[in-house]
Amino acid sequence: MYLVSKEGGGSARAITAALVMAVMTEAEKTAALQPGGRLKRPLMTVLDEAANVVRWRELPDVYSHYGSRGIIVSTFFQSYSQVVEAYGEKGMNKLWGAANIRVAGSGLSDDKFLPFLSQLVGERDVLKQSSSTSSKSGRSVSSSMQREKIMDVSDLAALPRGRAILTSSGMPAGLIDLQHYSSKPYAQDIKDSMEYYEGIATPLRVRLERYQRHTAKTPQHVGQEPGNHPQCLT
Repeated sequence: MYLVSKEGGGSARAITAALVMAVMTEAEKTAALQPGGRLKRPLMTVLDEAANVVRWRELPDVYSHYGSRGIIVSTFFQSYSQVVEAYGEKGMNKLWGAANIRVAGSGLSDDKFLPFLSQLVGERDVLKQSSSTSSKSGRSVSSSMQREKIMDVSDLAALPRGRAILTSSGMPAGLIDLQHYSSKPYAQDIKDSMEYYEGIATPLRVRLERYQRHTAKTPQHVGQEPGNHPQCLT
């Protein structure tokens, strides 16, 4: 299940959030009836722009539980502050802690998240030498092993486009190279899929825009302020 939406007025956030909750709840019930309490065929749920698509406050609480049910959730966020705004700081910590694989890309500038990420990357031993010269003993060289951060906050903030930091359970952090799908052997399959589904979505989008224009011209009910339309949140 792949969901993409946008934020702001006129978005389908409430609908996509309700859809995600309905599908996941049903998948959890189905998994409970199968041997071992897991789905025989795992459900992969990709939530792009999750803070905009799924304002589901309980998502951090069920994140790790879904993994034990064979429901694999992959979420994408623009920034640390966006996650905190949507789920709170405790929710952010739960999401981060429950994830087995965590990827932080370029363009980050959060003053709370980058120091935290720098600590996760860790430190390394560096051999440093110093020399001194005196009239009596001449020149002497001394060596010492010192610890320093592998990547400082400024290094993480300056990550070039296409590079990212990956952390995984039980493994040290690594610097990875992100590859665009167009460079893969299955690039044409993706392009064909995009053309097909965008062709289906276009008539639906046209009808939705016509409906929105029509409702915008509909007179307001007595006592209802202009633009104050009720929203259904599940």
